[in-house]
Amino acid sequence: MCGRLLFEGIALNLVLVDPVFGPYRLTEEENELLGCSSVQRLHNIKQLGFSYLMYPGATHSKFSHTVGVLRLAREAIRLLSLKPEHERILRAFAILHCIGHGPLAWASEKFFERNSGLGIGERTVSIVKEDEEILEVLAKKWSLSATEMDLLLKSMERSERFQISPEYLEELGYLLLRLEFLARDAYYTGVSGGAIDAFRVLHSVKIDSKSNHLLFDLTEQSIVESVYTSFYLMYLHVYTRHPRPVYDSMFAKALEIALEKRIAENSPQLKFMDSFLFGLGKDKNPKRFLALVDDYILMSLGTCGMKDVENIVQRIILARPYTRIREILLDASQRERCLRHKAHLKDVEERLLSKLGSIGVGRDSVILLSPSMEISQSVFTAKIRDVLIRDEVGRTHKLADKSPLIEPFDKLVQRNTVEVYAAKPLPEDISAKIAKIVSELV
Repeated sequence: MCGRLLFEGIALNLVLVDPVFGPYRLTEEENELLGCSSVQRLHNIKQLGFSYLMYPGATHSKFSHTVGVLRLAREAIRLLSLKPEHERILRAFAILHCIGHGPLAWASEKFFERNSGLGIGERTVSIVKEDEEILEVLAKKWSLSATEMDLLLKSMERSERFQISPEYLEELGYLLLRLEFLARDAYYTGVSGGAIDAFRVLHSVKIDSKSNHLLFDLTEQSIVESVYTSFYLMYLHVYTRHPRPVYDSMFAKALEIALEKRIAENSPQLKFMDSFLFGLGKDKNPKRFLALVDDYILMSLGTCGMKDVENIVQRIILARPYTRIREILLDASQRERCLRHKAHLKDVEERLLSKLGSIGVGRDSVILLSPSMEISQSVFTAKIRDVLIRDEVGRTHKLADKSPLIEPFDKLVQRNTVEVYAAKPLPEDISAKIAKIVSELV
């Protein structure tokens, strides 16, 4: 349990018992911010989306991840003796950084990406700016100044448009996120190879007084490499393990079909899809975003009256993923186009289905999966590979320039293909025709 507990009108601090990092006591201001509706909503969003269909224990929530990041933030603050204003920003960042997530977390990110929606950071910042409850708590309980609030918002946007100063503050925030989700996800999936000692990493990190960046000594380089190694194992065995990407794409397809009909026909049965408009940058009211929780959206899609959408959701619920029918090799320029322009593959998919409609292939029948990016290009590891390592004579180098692990790991996971999945096996001539069309369109 976590949130505001009242006894005779007095807010009491709570001891939070966490199976991953142990018990700790929340401060009054932490308790107030965690009790805000936008944060409490995270109880109902699974951290790993549809991974529970492969790993039954992976039903932990974004809220549990949030309080885990807060726990690590407090440990980092203690070890690094941060200034009071930076300490407040880091703790507020830990509590608020996930509130922009849609249902099933990264599963709905596929939908937002394919439809040119706002990124997770942009959605989070937009919610904080418009959420009166959060703004009141930050002003009255946290006493954040205008300068501190600006720094908090910039750090949450996850954008290279801003130069965060001091630099270590953003780097530390994202290191904490990675340490937390690796430890928690490994614990709840049972993938022990991905487990990491987050506290050991935090005890090794320093702040470079010259550059204001995070720093590790050369003797502790292996500790930073362990984070990268852990992510590599979780990337293969959990985050991209088949058929999770297929379920994500099926979910995105169901949402796209439903949203298109809602916009075109203003169907009352699809009114719940209006809650997605904020995340697509088409609605300024973040309050409707609160309705986007896992069970409600899956139930609404599964009973929306559209047979194609209901069929997709039914297959997800019953763990019946689409079947791979083709794998199409890409050249370098095609692969770069698919990775750089997230909506490109959706356009290819739509044009493919328009060509196949004449032979009876329905819109819900085929999905395309994009090629995977190198781990080093992933949002999860970009900051880790740039961490500074200080050698014996005091010179600093980026981890990526010193470690022999980065490049080999990238090559091991790189995939240069587009995969075609179908709701049911298709005749060989249609399958071959699909492969030919996709090759031409990509």
